[in-house]
Amino acid sequence: MKMLRPRALAVRRSGARGQRVSTVLWCLLALACGDPEPPTVRLGAMPTCPDLSSGCLNVGAATLDVGGVRVIYKRTPGQPLAALRMLFDNGTRGERQMWAERLALTMVQIAGPSTRTPSSWQGELDKLGAVVAFTPGADYATLSGTVAAPRAIDLWRLLREALRNPPQSQFQLDHFARLEQRNVVVRGDQPQLAAQDEAWSLLMQRTPADETASLAELSTVRAGDVSQAFGTLLDKPRITVVVVGDVLLESVRAEVEQLVGALPTMSANPFPAPAASQAGDVPGLAATAVLPYPDAPTWHIAGYFRGPPADSEDHAALRLGLAILDNRLYARIRDERGLAYTVGARPYFYRETVGYLWLSTNAPGEALPIMQTTLAELRVLAPTNSELTSARQTVRTQIFEASDTPAGLCATLADWQLTVGDRTRIDTFLTQLDTLTTARVHESLTKFLRNGAVVAAGGGSELAESQLQALLPP
Repeated sequence: MKMLRPRALAVRRSGARGQRVSTVLWCLLALACGDPEPPTVRLGAMPTCPDLSSGCLNVGAATLDVGGVRVIYKRTPGQPLAALRMLFDNGTRGERQMWAERLALTMVQIAGPSTRTPSSWQGELDKLGAVVAFTPGADYATLSGTVAAPRAIDLWRLLREALRNPPQSQFQLDHFARLEQRNVVVRGDQPQLAAQDEAWSLLMQRTPADETASLAELSTVRAGDVSQAFGTLLDKPRITVVVVGDVLLESVRAEVEQLVGALPTMSANPFPAPAASQAGDVPGLAATAVLPYPDAPTWHIAGYFRGPPADSEDHAALRLGLAILDNRLYARIRDERGLAYTVGARPYFYRETVGYLWLSTNAPGEALPIMQTTLAELRVLAPTNSELTSARQTVRTQIFEASDTPAGLCATLADWQLTVGDRTRIDTFLTQLDTLTTARVHESLTKFLRNGAVVAAGGGSELAESQLQALLPP
């Protein structure tokens, strides 16, 4: 449950007092001037979706084409913050292009344009009170910003300046490349992250040799590659701009037109095409692995399963099923027996969704059989009606809670647009939650909770690979 902050209460009370004073003044003016209606008093941000009904996330939203760039816009009157997102569809890229684009956007976030020093770039952001972040992703990369609504256009112009005058410093590039390499190494030092990375690699049919090759590719990226990466990033068909906040559509359209007018025309992708081995997985995959970390007292188990396409009805069914599985695992392993630090299940929402199971425990011999039994039960028997009702409310609440701010709503609209191809498909998804039966949810769980990859990393008590294999159906 979301708690209302004391500061928010104080603001609302102050606003109420202000409204009473304004009303009295209006009454006096009305007597003198004959004004028939009181003024509208704005007390603060209106809730994005007060009734949690299907479709309300898209009320007032629009998708338009501005010079070949897709723009998603939603005005939220009275909301003090605005969120901007520029998204770059990843499509099919080779490792060299992926690293070059990732470094390019990292440099924009931290160092800004070549027309400024990094310190002056950060100083301009501080003046606006703006936060800018780059987030890499499987389906698309995101350059995002959050700022006070009256300064949204100022922030957009700063980002436009950085994209039109990209940073070129070889020193900065080398620095950020070393940070990326260090991050990969550091993840391997942490059992929990190592289990996740290894399970993901097994699911995607990657090998340690692939990861080594990827790091080797990163070490060869130079400033010229980053310059070329800006050209591939700013290819208009790849770009989606999302703006949510109390910002005029005319201002947004004019600013995007300014950016589009300066974009180069990319005749051909200068980067090599991805290797054929990156094309996909082997059907029917089921894999397990144990990574020993003798000094770690806890075992971290991560399991991934291939899911349905994001635009299929199976996605809604599997999401409800994973919410039910999450509740059962938490209740049986954590609540009733105290055998886990954390345990659960959830989906990852990509163009092809992925189911994720996790468990952190120092008693794998006791916890893993319970996880196995719980999985087996859901594969054989449909969940109960009461479980399905609770799962519907849980999933619905998760979606609307994640969309309750301009930044959150911006991310939700962008995610559905870039992942499914239509921001309004989330409305269909929300409707499906109420129509799916327990039999349909059971069918989806049986179909997708198999052919996965499960990896354990840690130490302490003994853990055999056969214990992980028991989590996968025969």
